[in-house]
Amino acid sequence: MKIRIITLVFDENTQGFNDELINKFCLNKTVHKIETEFFNTNNKAYWSIAIIYDEMLKPGEKLKNPLSESQKLLIKRLKEWRKQKAEKAGFPVFLITNNAQLEQIVRDKCITIESLKNVKGIGKAKIQKYGKEINQIVKIFYEQNK
Repeated sequence: MKIRIITLVFDENTQGFNDELINKFCLNKTVHKIETEFFNTNNKAYWSIAIIYDEMLKPGEKLKNPLSESQKLLIKRLKEWRKQKAEKAGFPVFLITNNAQLEQIVRDKCITIESLKNVKGIGKAKIQKYGKEINQIVKIFYEQNK
């Protein structure tokens, strides 16, 4: 396992934290644990994020079972939902789900709460808070794209 520490500064213009760096970093990683710390220095707000991870793919290696175009669309829809939730709550998107979890949700066609219990890193609290919405998005998507 590896660790990466990323610190984000509060952006006065957008009134939030730009989490794009973290999202890009986590794209090809299996995230095992995330630790966060909020702090202020010199009248500026910061989030410090420690990410404990493994590389999913080695450089040049390709996915064995790449996502279909419809699966990619569903991941895009889930990312939009996740972004809205995170912005409303005022924290980075990966605190809701990371990209590997979204991919597993799509691959496993998680349309029930029970199926979400099999997604690594999604526990009781996240299922209670977001489970019904995730299931609904996946269910509607697959109903519309039969």
